[in-house]
Formats: sequence, structure tokens, C-alpha cells
Amino acid sequence: MAPSGSKREVISVLTRALIGFVVVLLVTELVLRFALAGPLPYEFDPRYGKIGRPGASLVQSEEGYFNGRLNSLGHVDVEPRPAGERRRVLVLGDSQTAAREVPLEESFANRLEPLLDVDVENAGVAGWSPVNYAAYLRDIADRLRPDHVVLQLGGGDFDDLQEDHRIHLVRTPTGFAVELPARQLEVGAARAIARRVMRSSALATHVVRRAGLLAAEQAKRLRAHFRGPPPAEPACGSLPEAWTVDAVRSLIAGMRQQAPAMTALYLPRLSYRAGCVDVCAERGAVLRHMISELGIPLVDSTDALCADFAESGQPGTGFANSILGEGHFNRRGHAVIARELAASLRGSRP
Repeated sequence: MAPSGSKREVISVLTRALIGFVVVLLVTELVLRFALAGPLPYEFDPRYGKIGRPGASLVQSEEGYFNGRLNSLGHVDVEPRPAGERRRVLVLGDSQTAAREVPLEESFANRLEPLLDVDVENAGVAGWSPVNYAAYLRDIADRLRPDHVVLQLGGGDFDDLQEDHRIHLVRTPTGFAVELPARQLEVGAARAIARRVMRSSALATHVVRRAGLLAAEQAKRLRAHFRGPPPAEPACGSLPEAWTVDAVRSLIAGMRQQAPAMTALYLPRLSYRAGCVDVCAERGAVLRHMISELGIPLVDSTDALCADFAESGQPGTGFANSILGEGHFNRRGHAVIARELAASLRGSRP
């Protein structure tokens, strides 16, 4: 029996609504994918932790703006030249080195290339610390054969290498050990499916991330309600635990054996409202002393960044769509860092 007129009308309305819903999803996916926030560009590697997927699209607009693709190594960089074609500098670092907030050519790593006439490979990955650098260098050094390695360090490294949601260090009776994050190892069917969807869909990535942020915030409120406020986290300006200092020293010493031509780059966490002060100054002093003991040249960009701010009145961090003076380095900050680093590397050439 053919459906009555009222049933046909209901079916027609539902069909149009479904089509409209699908169109909205497709338009949202396209806008996010190509203009605001692409699919998840990273994957988990048990050797290094989070690492870029080779060739993945990377679009972000939460702080500054970036729209491009990771290279065949999963780095925020152009394709590396063939090994041996010209001198190569490998830069290991965290999100400040990855520089996902500025155009590719504006990062301090890429600014080095015309200043030094070398091939610079930017191997910065958001969330990395010396424990990741050490593991990655063991494998990538043979592949890229760098003539010089730049190791980006900061006061937050002592905390980052203890965070259990990433590859981290734990204290042992004899020193320290490297542990993998449990949540990455215990991958059930639901989590595996979610990861595949997030690598394919910008909308799914956006929804999952926002849901995760809301869930974490709600969990924090519930814990505070039932257990009271959490203990204050150690400020970046406080001295790190002795065992973490020994661990970082050991990791860097091991990397130095693999890459004898090495320069350490210290990036401060500046408070411009306090008069351009490194809020991690005490930890920076620990790192400077450590690097000096290891006999590694050090580039400390603190004075140059503050001098530029005093002259221009423009902070080297922050963006129009975030908070000026906070967060990641902007174009101005990257330019200052590149000049300081280039001056040191010129003097280190044989």
C-alpha cells in the first residue's frame, strides 16, 4: 500500500532534515580541515612518544596560525635535502621549536637556513622533553647525519619529563628509568577506533578534544568539591628535584656522545608585565651550570629578547588571537632567537 499523503510529507521532512544535517557536517568538516583545525596529525610511537605522521596536514588557529603539511619525517618543516649535499643542522625541541603558531619560514629553525647557508631540519615536537630528544636522536642521527645538533632547553623540562601521560622518567633506587604512558599502551577497541577517526576527521578531532577539556575541568571541580583544593603545583621559578637534574644531565651527556658537535639553546619563559623577567630563572641557572659542566656551548636568548622588547615595546611571545606577552614565541621572538643562534653557530664552524 502506498504511503498516505501525511506519511509522505513526514518522510519528506525527515529526508530534508537528514540531508541538511549531513550538509552542515560536511561544511563544518571542510572549514575546520582547511582553515581552522585539521585532523589529528600525530601518532604514538613507543620509542619516542608522540610524533608527527609523515605528510599529515597540520592546521591550527588557537594561537597564531599555521596551515601546512608535515614532511616525510613527520616534522614541521620542508623536505630535507639529501644527506651530504650541504652542512646540516638538526634542531631538537618542544613546541617552541616546532613553532606551529607562525608560518613555516618564520620559525627560528627555518630562519637559520639563509643566515648560515645550511640545511636545518626542525625536529621540534609539542610536548617533548630531553627524554624524547635522547630516544629520537639515537635513530634520526644515522638517517640525517647532521653536522651539528641544537638542543632546545627550558625551565619546564624538569616537570615535563615527569608527566605520566607521555614518555617520562621515574625515580628508582639507582637513579631513574624511562616509562611509557599506560593509557597509550592499553589501547582497547574503542580507543583504537577513536584514534583512526580523529586521524581522518577534523570535526571528530575538534569534538573529542573539546569533550576532553570539559571532562578534565569537571573532574577537577569534583575533586576540589569532595577532597578540597589540590596542592599547589611547583612554580617554574623553584629549584627542580635533585634526581631530575641528574637525569637531565645524564640524558644530555648521552646525546653529546652521539653528536659531539652540539649547541644548547635556552629559551626563557618571560613575564613582560614584570619587566621582562624569566619566571624560570632559577631553573635556567641550573641548566646553564649543567651545560657548562658538560662543555657544551650555550646560547641563552633571554638578554636579546628583553633588549628587543625594551627597544620596540613589542613582546616576543603571544598573538592577536591569544594573549600578547604569553604563550609561544611569535615572529618577532623567532627572529631574535634565530639571530642569536646563528651568531653562535657561525663561530662553531670548523
